[in-house]
Amino acid sequence: MTTCAECLTELATARLSSIGQNALIVSHCSTCEQCARIAADLRVAERQLAVSLEEARPVRQSSDVASDALERSERLRRRTTARWFRGALGILGLLILGTFIVEKRQPPPALETKTITLNCLTPDAATALVTPYLRAKGSAVWSISGVRAITIRGAHVEIEQSISEMDAIESKSCAVPDPGGAPKAIPSVERPGKD
Repeated sequence: MTTCAECLTELATARLSSIGQNALIVSHCSTCEQCARIAADLRVAERQLAVSLEEARPVRQSSDVASDALERSERLRRRTTARWFRGALGILGLLILGTFIVEKRQPPPALETKTITLNCLTPDAATALVTPYLRAKGSAVWSISGVRAITIRGAHVEIEQSISEMDAIESKSCAVPDPGGAPKAIPSVERPGKD
């Protein structure tokens, strides 16, 4: 015959549905009222657990759950990428704004005005020649009709570049080659008889 301690140990470690009708625990529970009550409580608990597990089965297919998980992770990745992109654009905007502010704080270069007498170039040709060099704000070039001269206003460097370019062109265009090969100077229109 089985004792109550052996019966309770067996009930604690085994499933009641796996205990056969001829087992010693069944015969002990038929004679011991306390062990029979514990076995009955365990049977009720096992049945409730089985019903709960049956009801807790997922309604959705596992493939649907996996697909939803992939979609959510893709959305999260896109959000993270968009957050980084917005941050980079914000930093770039701040850099551009900072550059703009620094440039605005720098004083503009001092402008000079010079009148240049032309030898061979016409005022229109000289104006067209020096205009690309005048880039400072407020730079300009003027010519007066009937006078072989132009007036340039611009930064010192721009005026120097303009004058050197005009000198290079005038030195080439004012000399006419001699039939013997040596260049010959053309008399100036402004100062007749000086050449």
